[in-house]
Amino acid sequence: MDEILGTCFDRIEQNRSGSGLDELACRGGSHELIRESFWKTLFFNQRLAKVSVGDSVVVHDEIAEAFFVLMSKDPKRFMKDCAQGVAVLVLHLLPEISSRFGADEAKRWYEFVLAETRKFGANLGRDCRWVDMVHFHAFDHYPIFMEKNRQDCPVDLKIFSYRSSLFEADSAMACYARNKFWNTEVLWPTWLESSHCSTEKMDDADFIYMPIFWTCWELISHKKDTPEVDFVAIGEEIVRTIKSHGAWSKPQKHVWLFSSASWPLFTFEPLQEFIKKGIILAVEPNPHLQPSWGGQTGRDIDLDRAEIHTALLRKHLGLVVPAVVPFELSRRLLHQDEGRRNFFATFHGQHARSSVPKVAQKYKSFNETVRPQLIEIFANETSTSVGLPTIAYMETMSQSVFCLCPQGISSYTARLFEAFFAGCIPVILSDDYSPPTYGGLVPWREFSIKWNSTDLAGLRDYLRMLLADFQPVVKDMLRKVKKYRCWFDWFIANRIAESRERACSPYAGVLKSLSDIKMQGDPPEEFLPQFWWPV
Repeated sequence: MDEILGTCFDRIEQNRSGSGLDELACRGGSHELIRESFWKTLFFNQRLAKVSVGDSVVVHDEIAEAFFVLMSKDPKRFMKDCAQGVAVLVLHLLPEISSRFGADEAKRWYEFVLAETRKFGANLGRDCRWVDMVHFHAFDHYPIFMEKNRQDCPVDLKIFSYRSSLFEADSAMACYARNKFWNTEVLWPTWLESSHCSTEKMDDADFIYMPIFWTCWELISHKKDTPEVDFVAIGEEIVRTIKSHGAWSKPQKHVWLFSSASWPLFTFEPLQEFIKKGIILAVEPNPHLQPSWGGQTGRDIDLDRAEIHTALLRKHLGLVVPAVVPFELSRRLLHQDEGRRNFFATFHGQHARSSVPKVAQKYKSFNETVRPQLIEIFANETSTSVGLPTIAYMETMSQSVFCLCPQGISSYTARLFEAFFAGCIPVILSDDYSPPTYGGLVPWREFSIKWNSTDLAGLRDYLRMLLADFQPVVKDMLRKVKKYRCWFDWFIANRIAESRERACSPYAGVLKSLSDIKMQGDPPEEFLPQFWWPV
């Protein structure tokens, strides 16, 4: 990486005088804060973010301050010094702009950057800072929020969505940046709003959706120097909204989405019976439920007191939906997958023996034992990489035959859905977890393994045997992982399906299941045994 950085900056320095494009020189000096060193640091940290896991390491306050310098003066003035730097600065802070000033202001800045950079298209294509350093994958999902292209509806279905500013903890773009793996609550209503499945008239709707950025609210409530979130007020506003629309008598038409391991509204006393009669979309079928709160209990929600309720989703009309693999991560994994499988198996993640005391205690509080045992049993295996989180885990997953997916604090794990983008065979080690099938559209037994988590030594021996003696089976499973990847990619939403039958995305899977409920009263059941393996 040092070679790329040095070569790029040296080349820029040599060509500056002869380029004739002062707008791309990035000399600084327009303001005391934005000097040449600032632009260099900006591109340097973009490059760091591009080749590592996580966000840019540029100090956030410094970037924010620089942006407000742009806002307080004519931004075109800074464009004349470093057009590509201004573009990166604005794109990097777009979620923050959306949060502070609203979606319309964010869209204005987004369109400003696009228009200005188009002027230098050919020259930017030869600028190594722009081509080699800028971490575009971190911005590639912005059109979902900024452009909202009209989406096809893969079924004959209409869904009405409630609207209330109280439901939105923050702008959709800002919540997306905050939520990461829990972004189903953001992406599903954002897609629905722009699709032909939506309707503005409740009387025309087959189903009614309640869009709430609940996980975003929870994450905000944990931030320092943040006013306390009144969860009871949010719950009461939901009840008022339903009643004001005359829909309190239609609980069976309501769709509820729970994007994390907790289902907080499920235990909100005024809504408990109402939600139970509706349709639940859940990432976690075995939720961590808090004690009843709100209503006559008079209690506030207690996010720290929760008990696991195994197979709760099966007791209600509900669907398991996949967790979101964030756009940037999913595309990095796809980029890494070049077909080389140098590793036998891999798992890297937090567990009860974490070196971070708070993390270790959290896992211990849920009696998590599978991950430490898995690491212990696989640690000395050849061509195997297991342990705590590592910066290289994406490369390792993308070069592994088997991706081990043990339960953690929740019964599902993000590693399961990451495996589809890494192209490895997912090995599910969560006895009570049932993955999303969309009524049989996803044949899990053809491309994955689900093994009893109490027999990890047996799993190790079985995987060795499978790889040694049944290579055609393994190759077929690897091929099918890629074939069915689309059912777990929340970011192929902007592709209009060539035909309804060929529509393949989490949105299509959920909508087809809802269509079955509309026609039959229940989703078609796809029976999966508790455990399975190919041979």
